[in-house]
Amino acid sequence: QLWAVPGGLPRGPGSGPGFGTGRPRTENVGRGLLMALIAVIGGCVLAAVVYHLGYVASIVALVMGAAGIFLYAKGAGAPPRKGAVGLVVLLMAGILLAWTCSVGTELYFYYVDQTGTSNGALAFAVRGALSLDLFKATLKDFLIFVGFGTLGIVGFARPGLMPPAKGTGGRGADEGGGGRGKTGRRGRGER
Repeated sequence: QLWAVPGGLPRGPGSGPGFGTGRPRTENVGRGLLMALIAVIGGCVLAAVVYHLGYVASIVALVMGAAGIFLYAKGAGAPPRKGAVGLVVLLMAGILLAWTCSVGTELYFYYVDQTGTSNGALAFAVRGALSLDLFKATLKDFLIFVGFGTLGIVGFARPGLMPPAKGTGGRGADEGGGGRGKTGRRGRGER
């Protein structure tokens, strides 16, 4: 099947309408942040479950950061550029919230186990999760958790946020650019 093109020239089957127009994708920041919020909520729940099983949920924080960036790009229709700062703030707040949910959930279950009732358990859990003494006691685990979360965010956001290296034709040295320009020739003073 051939399509008609202005000017009367036909196009082949691999070049349908709109092919090659190269329209830039617009970034819908609000929708992207809403999609990233799904990763934050899922990360909070998963971190609480893993922590209740007796493990520090550091890998959950790492995955939550990566999933948030992935879901942002799906929702926004483009990698994070305009919404990058908002996304990083949302994900870091989500990591802190996930830690608080993990500790709070564990305190809630501890209270119910010790007293046999859930009356007052929520207040106990919130008070305990925000306690400075408990924070000091779990500081090492907290730092590991936040560290992995930060690695997830930075590790997955950095490639999308960094502009291509100048003089490599959009490719870095590790992608075959070798520091050469678009012509592939060496620049002045290079051997």
